Amino acid sequence: MWWNVSLVGRSLEEQQKCISELNIDSGSVLLADDIRTHMCEKNRIYVILTQVFSPLSQEFWRQLPARRVFVLHEALLETASDPLPFSRGALFMPTSVTTLHAATAFDILQRALNLVQKYPELANNIASVHDISNFC
Repeated sequence: MWWNVSLVGRSLEEQQKCISELNIDSGSVLLADDIRTHMCEKNRIYVILTQVFSPLSQEFWRQLPARRVFVLHEALLETASDPLPFSRGALFMPTSVTTLHAATAFDILQRALNLVQKYPELANNIASVHDISNFC
């Protein structure tokens, strides 16, 4: 299995800028208007990765076909994502440690600590940590 990574430009100017400044093959910089055609190709897995849930990113999410993945990395959702792609079988994955809801994360941690205090035998089953520098 191999990966084919592509950038998406909003306009021809942005596409040309990516090609020239980043020294990227012209076939690897797609136009936003043409991406839907590429994403509908059969037997390919597509993952859209973005760090900003901009209007362009939101449009990609809305148009995402079945069995495609949209990853929002280290960004807050200001509004709810459109539910329609879920009904087609698309997957939305926000990934971030810094944008966790602090109160919820604290509550989960507190419950875990309470369980360990109440049932100390749970803490006995901790994985061993090995220094791999000894194996070099």
